[in-house]
Amino acid sequence: MKYLDKNKIKENILNYKSSIKKSIEVLNETGLRAIIVVDSKKNFLGIVTDGDIRREVFQKNNIKSKIITITNTNCLTLVKQKNIKLAAKKLLFNYNLVAVPVLKKRKILGIYTNLSNNSEFLENNNNKVIIMAGGKGTRLSPLTKNTPKGLLKYKGKTLLENIIQNCKKSDFKSFIISINFLGDKIINYFKKKKNISFIKETKPLGTIGSLRLIKKISRNFLVLNCDVITELNMKKFINYHIMSKSIMTIGIKKYKYQKPYGEILVRNNLLNKIQEKPFEILKINSGIYAFNSKIIPIIRKNNIKNIDELIILLKKKKIKINVYNIKENWIDLGQREFFSQLKE
Repeated sequence: MKYLDKNKIKENILNYKSSIKKSIEVLNETGLRAIIVVDSKKNFLGIVTDGDIRREVFQKNNIKSKIITITNTNCLTLVKQKNIKLAAKKLLFNYNLVAVPVLKKRKILGIYTNLSNNSEFLENNNNKVIIMAGGKGTRLSPLTKNTPKGLLKYKGKTLLENIIQNCKKSDFKSFIISINFLGDKIINYFKKKKNISFIKETKPLGTIGSLRLIKKISRNFLVLNCDVITELNMKKFINYHIMSKSIMTIGIKKYKYQKPYGEILVRNNLLNKIQEKPFEILKINSGIYAFNSKIIPIIRKNNIKNIDELIILLKKKKIKINVYNIKENWIDLGQREFFSQLKE
């Protein structure tokens, strides 16, 4: 049992006009199992659990309906009292509840909850982060002639430090850096950090191949490219992955691409319309992944080196691959266009 105040569950507090689809997205992203439903004045109306949503979707398959249609408005609640923790525990366990809201004058203060049994990260902070930093960074030459890409500076910190700092915000504590080109410089830079270990490639193993060298890893773990800087909430990302029970989850990002030429639209061999350098919205691979440890023997057995090879193999074997939409800031500093923002 755990108490979460309203600031920690703010994304799980939805207006009664929100759709069931929106609630599913929130549950997947946050890892919690309950939605708090409020009116336009943020007064508490009721609660919706993941079980309520599953039953609705199974029976009617209508995720466009408003969440109020499946809200339990007669749920058990608590007000602040002397022995509130004991009272919450009794309600949770005696009635087998997912969550008990705590209210003050119809306003939500927080919830007592039994976290999802699948939320491994919330109960166990041992999930590891692997950062791929073995590449030569050819596109960023000459900056990378004597400096490994992961040690290039961005906003006063190395790329690796930027990544590690963001992961620590989500309570990740253990890091593995995969190295090859100028790897000794990375080891020397982080040699005083007890929570960082290294995978040493004796030869280039591609974008993902060094995972075969790992002997021991957490059941679920993150893999990040060292040139990708993001504000992504890594806790939400790995919780989504764990709850999906997938062997692999890819973080994807919407990318607005402007075509270099005007586009001619034709109908019946006649010009219908011209669009001057139109924009196209693409969903791109962000270089951020979550894996189940079952992926490692697959990589070893099939001698996988690059991420594209792995994806093709998993699809061929009809193994589920999940995707996660990254809404936070994201930048791929490995692209030449960001050259001016980097320093040795």
